[in-house]
Amino acid sequence: MLHELLKYPIESVDYAELDPLLIEAVCAFPTELTRQELQDPRLCVHSVDGRLLLNEMVRQEGGVARTYDIVLVNLPYPSTLVLNRFYTAEFFQLVRQVLDERGLAVFPLPGSLTYIGPGMRDLNLMLRDGLQAVFPNVCPVPGDTTLWLASPSLPLTSTTLQELTDTWKGRTLPTRFITEKHLQVRFDPRRLAWFQGALQTDRQIGSNRDLHPVGVLYGLAYWSEFFAPSTYHLLVSISQISLWQWCLLAVLLTLITGSVQRVRRTWTGIAVPIVVATTGFAGMVCDLMIVFVFQALHGYVYQHVGLIIAAFMAGLALGGWTTTRGPFAARDTRRGLIRSEIALIAYWLTLPLLLIALSSSTTVLVVTPVLLLLNTLGGWLVGLQFPLSSQLHLAARGEAGHTAGVLYAADLVGAFLGAMAVGIALLPVLGTTGTCFFVVTLKACSLALFATAPNAQTAQMPAIG
Repeated sequence: MLHELLKYPIESVDYAELDPLLIEAVCAFPTELTRQELQDPRLCVHSVDGRLLLNEMVRQEGGVARTYDIVLVNLPYPSTLVLNRFYTAEFFQLVRQVLDERGLAVFPLPGSLTYIGPGMRDLNLMLRDGLQAVFPNVCPVPGDTTLWLASPSLPLTSTTLQELTDTWKGRTLPTRFITEKHLQVRFDPRRLAWFQGALQTDRQIGSNRDLHPVGVLYGLAYWSEFFAPSTYHLLVSISQISLWQWCLLAVLLTLITGSVQRVRRTWTGIAVPIVVATTGFAGMVCDLMIVFVFQALHGYVYQHVGLIIAAFMAGLALGGWTTTRGPFAARDTRRGLIRSEIALIAYWLTLPLLLIALSSSTTVLVVTPVLLLLNTLGGWLVGLQFPLSSQLHLAARGEAGHTAGVLYAADLVGAFLGAMAVGIALLPVLGTTGTCFFVVTLKACSLALFATAPNAQTAQMPAIG
């Protein structure tokens, strides 16, 4: 691609490559083509995430230092959160800020000239709708790889095939692949009309955003349509479940459990393990969602993921220490567990507001410390509950082994369900805000179940020396 670009009379090309070792490998084993590309004085290679590069340009003092005639996103479709960052409304806004008024942005997606399946259709519609919300002029170039063109002012849809071919003839560039015949095939009005017709559907397509990465779901559904059709149908079904349906499911399960609890008249055997399970669910969702948000806002998470997880684990340890030595020590354990449940609910109510504010922050440097602090706080609130729950269950059952086994299993089951749900069913479908509200509903249900449990006893937290 660089070789073809440098055939044009351009001033400079900024190439963002996240992995510097790739460039080193190319330089160590050069070909005539790569040598010409990398030695061209017009090329500037940036060893940085492409979106972070644009962020730095936009946030420079005095506004954008330079604008581009063209921005090429040469990446696969959004099958991961890292890739999805280049297909969101926020990134489109960023591209428009660095793009000249008569500039052009190009985004590739899987395409076809024979059949557009539902997965491919939804993926392309997601990108088309997102681009049209930011750019006045959007046009596809159908093919095995569909190129979506977007511009602030270029008349993409009204430019005729004859105008394109006449302009191309005037360029007289030394190209072999792109020819006049090639342009006539790719920009054939009949192909474009067929492609636009194949995208028609009554299904509502979600808006892809940094904090609501529905593009990942569409990317996974497209892949599954080829290699795992049963998974594709599952993903489509999950994408149609709304927030109120998830919350209604939690409420119904709580009512059923509460009825069983009252019939058996045993509160510790049901209520306390459910509190622990929902807390394990909330803790896993918190930890993973912070990792996902960090990835969406910062770009690459690999060298930070250990620090993020360590922050959560440190919060867990601090929470357990606080319960045994802090304000809950040697007090009414049942009341302490209720207070910790209320604190968790307050945290999840506040979290979406903080994440929205963080995503709109003009300083990238605040992302890491704020997310680390939020993850530590989430771990601390989770850690508060385990000594309290263990003491309550142990006081009722009187068997340390039984208590440890039941509560540990409940925590693992909740964490397992949280890990499975947040990456597939919650974050892509509901977004961070919807996910937070679902966790609030879940914890409110566990609180109601525990607070209304019959024969509730109180236990004193022993002082630990």
